[in-house]
Amino acid sequence: IENNVQVLAKVPVNLFSLVYRSIELQRNAGIGEEVFSVNIPTNLTVSAIPAYIENIVNTLVSNAVKYRQPHSPLQVSIRAELLKSGEVTFTIRDNGVGFDLEANRNKLFKLKSRLHTHV
Repeated sequence: IENNVQVLAKVPVNLFSLVYRSIELQRNAGIGEEVFSVNIPTNLTVSAIPAYIENIVNTLVSNAVKYRQPHSPLQVSIRAELLKSGEVTFTIRDNGVGFDLEANRNKLFKLKSRLHTHV
């Protein structure tokens, strides 16, 4: 804390562990681990503010579960890889209901914005 302001510092965060903690939260909510396919090197780290990246990953994983197709088995693929440039790609794919990007472009990333009314 500096001048009564909390300074948030980036630190190395193990992406593999972070993803599995997020999956464990879904398992605790009754979602089986078999719906998740994870392809992340166990030693892959990213430089991030831990609370921020944890919130982002938890939101992406929980949204994949929340917005699934009601009559299809849930499938979620999570992968990450270190590129030659030193950057990390992180991808979550699911077989959920999706949304029309063109029709909803202005709603994306707005606080409290909903694209689906059934959840």
